[in-house]
Amino acid sequence: MNHDRAKDRPASLCEQVQAQVCLCLTPLHVLTVAAIVSQRGLRFALGWYVCAVDTPQHRAYASRMERCCDEVRYVVESTSDGRGLKKYVRIAGRRFRLRQEFLQHAPRNVDQAFIPSSLSDYCYVFVSAVRCRRLVTFDDGWSNVQPDSPLTQVHTRWSTRLLNAMTGISVLPERIPELSTRHFSIYSLPNHAHRVEVISLLPAADTAAPKVDAEASMQRLSYLVGPAPEAAPAVYAAIADLLGKVRIDGVFAHPRDTLRKINGVPYVDTSLIVEDYVFRLLVERPQAEIDVYGYESSVLLNLAHVPRVRAFTICRPGAERAQAVAAMVSGGVLRFSLSPGSPELLLSPTGCGEKR
Repeated sequence: MNHDRAKDRPASLCEQVQAQVCLCLTPLHVLTVAAIVSQRGLRFALGWYVCAVDTPQHRAYASRMERCCDEVRYVVESTSDGRGLKKYVRIAGRRFRLRQEFLQHAPRNVDQAFIPSSLSDYCYVFVSAVRCRRLVTFDDGWSNVQPDSPLTQVHTRWSTRLLNAMTGISVLPERIPELSTRHFSIYSLPNHAHRVEVISLLPAADTAAPKVDAEASMQRLSYLVGPAPEAAPAVYAAIADLLGKVRIDGVFAHPRDTLRKINGVPYVDTSLIVEDYVFRLLVERPQAEIDVYGYESSVLLNLAHVPRVRAFTICRPGAERAQAVAAMVSGGVLRFSLSPGSPELLLSPTGCGEKR
C-alpha cells in the first residue's frame, strides 16, 4: 500500500483501458466496496483511502482495499481548519494537495469512478479532478436512508461556490446525485440517491447455519454501540436505563469518542468496526447469538438482517424521533422502548426480547 508520499506506478497501470477507480473515507466504505467487487465481478485499478486522522484502524482498512484494488493510496488530510483567514488558507491548501494527488495518480482512461455519497470536500475534489466516463456512488451509511438526512438539504451558497471555484472544485455538491449513473445501497429502504441497486454487506463466510453439537446450548452475547460524543444528555440517560435492565458484555466506542462516558461496562478494544467484529465473532463462535443495541446508528441497519443477530434501537416513549425510529424498524431493526419508572422493556410487535 502506498501512503501519502508520491510513488511511481507501473506504466501498464497508467495505460490501462477501461480502468475502474474508487474512493473510500471510512471502514464501512471499504466493506461496501468489497461487497460491490464480490457481487458485481469488478476489480479496481486504483483505490484511495482518504482520512483526516492517521489511526491504526484507518491504516488497517486501507490495507484491506488491496484485496480488490491493484494499487491503494493512503492519504491523510486534516480537516481542522481553525477560524478566520487561517481557515480558508488551510482549506485551499488541502484541496490543492488532494487535487494534485488525484490528477497525478489517476489512470488515464477511467471508465467508472466510485465514490461514497458523503458530504465531504474529499469527494468534491475527486469528482472535479478525475475524468471518467461514468460516475458511480454508494451508501455513506444511515444518512442515505435517514428521513431528515443532511443529504436532502444540500444547497451551495454563492460565497461557497466562489470558494470552491477558487480551490479546484468545479462540480456543485448537489449535482453529484444527478451525475451518478447508478448507486449501490446496502439497505432495502427508500434511498435519497437515484438509480439504486441493492447489494448485501454480508461477507462470503456463512453465519447462518453453525455446525455445533446438538446438545450444546447457544450463547447470547449483548453489545452496545456508543453514541457520538455530541449526543444529547437524554441519549445517555436512555443508555443508563438500558444498562439497568440488560446485561451488556461490551461497548463499542464511537470513532470520535475519546471521553468514554459510559461507566460500568468494559469497552471493546479492537481495531475492527462493529460489523466486522460481529461477522468474525459469529464465525469463531458457532454457538453464539448476538444482540446489538444503539441509538440511530447505521451499525444497527447493517446488522439487522444478519443471521443470529438482533439489532435494537433504544428510545424512550414520547422522546424518540418517530420518523427515524420508523425508518430503523422498517429496515429490520427492533424498537427497544424504555418506559420511565418501569423495569420492563417494551419491544415492537416483531421483537422477541426478554429481560435478563
